[in-house]
Amino acid sequence: MKPSTRDLVGAALFFVLGGVVAVVAAQLPMGGVRLPGSGAFPIVIGIAMIVLATSLALQRTLPPNSVSSSDEIDEPEQWGNARVALVCALIAAFVLLLPVAGFPLGGALLMIALYVIGAGRLGVGSVAAGVVTALVAYALFVLLLDVPLPRGSLWGF
Repeated sequence: MKPSTRDLVGAALFFVLGGVVAVVAAQLPMGGVRLPGSGAFPIVIGIAMIVLATSLALQRTLPPNSVSSSDEIDEPEQWGNARVALVCALIAAFVLLLPVAGFPLGGALLMIALYVIGAGRLGVGSVAAGVVTALVAYALFVLLLDVPLPRGSLWGF
């Protein structure tokens, strides 16, 4: 399948999926500006999916000079699919590890691994950024938003 055909098929699928998300979310309570309901965020996501899918479809169907100055479509990176699979596996492992290790440790391990994948190497910066990101997320949810996150059975809580 040519890259432009693949992009059009992907755009069509995301357009339909965004429409389904928006229609289902519209049946949920929307709430107000000060207190959004359970349907507010999903409908925004559905509409964003539709807009982005439309943008991709227009990019691939209009003449190249009318949308972008690039002449060639970049070929995917050699290890791109492996990275995507690895990120999916890491997220699945995080979900399984969460009840045992808790959010602070599990989140830090996940973020360190994601930073290492992004940087291409393990370094002090990746470890520090992963730990800080997990701690900031924990502080944001637990301290500021008062949302309980799993502490983990590993620690006896």
